Amino acid sequence: MTNTDNVLGIPLDIALRVIDTVASDRATLKACCLVNRAFSAYAQSRLFRSVKLEVYHTLQLYYRSIDPSTERGRVLGKLTRELSFVCDSHSHLEFARLALRDLVKILPHLPKLDRLELYLRGKDFTLDELAILSRSTSITSLHLHNFNKFGQTNVHDMLASLPQITKLRLDGSAFRIVPGREPLMLVLSELHWYIDLDPSAQELKWLLGESSDLRALSIVSPQEGISRTLPERLLSFVLEQYGRNLHTLRLSDRIDSLDFVQSSCPILSELSLRFWPTSSALATLPRGLTHLALARPNETTANESALRELMSSLGNVPHLQTLTWLTGDGVSSNERTEFRQFCDTRGIKSIEPPPRNHVPIRQKFGPMLVYPAPPGFPWARVRLL
Repeated sequence: MTNTDNVLGIPLDIALRVIDTVASDRATLKACCLVNRAFSAYAQSRLFRSVKLEVYHTLQLYYRSIDPSTERGRVLGKLTRELSFVCDSHSHLEFARLALRDLVKILPHLPKLDRLELYLRGKDFTLDELAILSRSTSITSLHLHNFNKFGQTNVHDMLASLPQITKLRLDGSAFRIVPGREPLMLVLSELHWYIDLDPSAQELKWLLGESSDLRALSIVSPQEGISRTLPERLLSFVLEQYGRNLHTLRLSDRIDSLDFVQSSCPILSELSLRFWPTSSALATLPRGLTHLALARPNETTANESALRELMSSLGNVPHLQTLTWLTGDGVSSNERTEFRQFCDTRGIKSIEPPPRNHVPIRQKFGPMLVYPAPPGFPWARVRLL
């Protein structure tokens, strides 16, 4: 069947694009696997592309699906590009939780896995498990969750075993350099620090290593409602060494001036500040920005004068195309309307945050039943319950 053939009266290429659009809705995607043979294989490939495992019985079902002793299993294993693996699920009893040994059991059967998200818990990797992990050379993006303050060895073992990663995100309560360990030799294009404690210069240097082409840097505290000031000397030190090719910078802790950001990051195009910037920070916004994200003025700030100061400062950012509000409260409807009109006249797209009761769709790989493929059809039908 060619791309111009029809499926239920719809050109196939359009049907496939519709599947791409609804791929985040797992229930719809599951139904697409069963509706029509013409695009069942494509829908199934999208279903297996991103997988989340957090309980043992689901792991068993998935493992049987990618059984490398069968042609179908080998094909399905090659489809998985993103894997979220939860070892510290608190919503399940201990016997149902996954362990690190379960992860290394399936990794050899996912030869095209690109992005791994791992929720760690206390137990360390064994040497054999680390050896298997080190052979997963297709992984280039790693997202680690570690809320065990004393479980730093696992983090370092993971990073040392995957030297090829270029994108790293760390979530957790703390990060510490394990004494006696050799420095990591990572070459990152993105580093996202979402840890309760601010990093030290030594920790950032340890993680960034030889990252001469860093494109995105986030230093964000996940703790809401806590106002802190990021030491300017720390940020200046990092940006002087790694900011030359930086496109995106995200900060949650206050800084008094952005002047050194302009000089250290000549091609910065996206800046996200999870606070309302001071007058000196607004006056030193990098001129090359195309996207600015800000928290709205809080209840301690005179909103009208603050917004007028922002509008005045945006005149010094001639290339700005998008302004995103990270918080939705603190501004009256009149002030919001006035600012929207200001943006419209300058061709700036203003993006509001989603409503507080908005619940995004979470992708999750549920219990699965595999049915025999129809005659002449190489794919098994997959139904997720």
